[in-house]
Amino acid sequence: MPLLSRLLLNAGQVTREQLAKAIEHQVLYGGRIGTNLIELGFVSEADLAQALSQKSGSPTVDAAGQPLDVFLVDKVGKDRCERFRVFPHSLQSKTLHLLMVDPSDHAAKAAISYATGCMVKPYVIPEYRMLELLERYCGVPPQWRYEDRRRDYIARASRPLSGAGKAAGEGPLSPEIPQTPLSFEEASAALEQASTRDEVIRAALRLAAGYARRAAFYIVRKNLVIGWDCLGEGMDLSSIRSQVLPLSEPSIFQTVHDNPGPFMGKIPRTAANDLFRKSIEKRSGSVLVLPVRLADRIVNLLYLDNGTKDDVRPELKDLLLFVNKLPEAYLRIIQRRIQEDLEEGK
Repeated sequence: MPLLSRLLLNAGQVTREQLAKAIEHQVLYGGRIGTNLIELGFVSEADLAQALSQKSGSPTVDAAGQPLDVFLVDKVGKDRCERFRVFPHSLQSKTLHLLMVDPSDHAAKAAISYATGCMVKPYVIPEYRMLELLERYCGVPPQWRYEDRRRDYIARASRPLSGAGKAAGEGPLSPEIPQTPLSFEEASAALEQASTRDEVIRAALRLAAGYARRAAFYIVRKNLVIGWDCLGEGMDLSSIRSQVLPLSEPSIFQTVHDNPGPFMGKIPRTAANDLFRKSIEKRSGSVLVLPVRLADRIVNLLYLDNGTKDDVRPELKDLLLFVNKLPEAYLRIIQRRIQEDLEEGK
């Protein structure tokens, strides 16, 4: 059993059932296990921080309750803060007190020490709090999963794709997806071997590439549709990940979510649809949206079109069959993780 889980269990701060639920949540939505425990309300930030401190052997501080020397951000460099997930707390003499998600990241500490000319003393804080600091002080785009404030989601979805001509998957958030489409048999084999959600997503996108020139994969959570990954002509990962649309607004995504089943056709005129069409530069032609249902909820949506003007082709039997296999892959990954993370610790 991973040390963090064992520490939380031994302290009576979580149960095995709660950890199993957090693992399921993590497989579907990503992030560290501690972040998922916080999101589900199973552990407090303070208790998680103390467990992380025990696990790492580094002290922790209340990053939300203690004053920070935010003027040190420029000394460290906003790009380094984002790349290494670190944030400066204070400077005393030539010692930089540095908040870190992973205090064992020696490369990060060496890079910050070299850039600042200071010795680095690490402090561990939860991923949840680090991303809030990076958004507030470094201008890092907000992570949808950590937002607890009201936002104009439709306005954020209206930003046009910025990477026309780029290879799909370019950008700092995800490895590049191979451009070569997979056959149904190849995609099915990749799905059987998948050990993470993103490997499931990439198998689906590479199969979709054989049916349409562009495809995008969306996560559904908390009444929102969030862009996650993409493949095809002019599709840019950072732009897709800027797309966040509310299911409370009429759109093709709301249609598929509320009436489970594929959508194929031209995008109807609604405020949300018009902004979405603008964001992907879809001027005419039909599109396809397929839901991925796990148990009693839709967790993903797969979008396909044949470029900015053309229709998506109707021969989709194998693609539909494959999408129906995604929930089985998720369940297999979840069960494997639960066995690895919990059963071995009995």
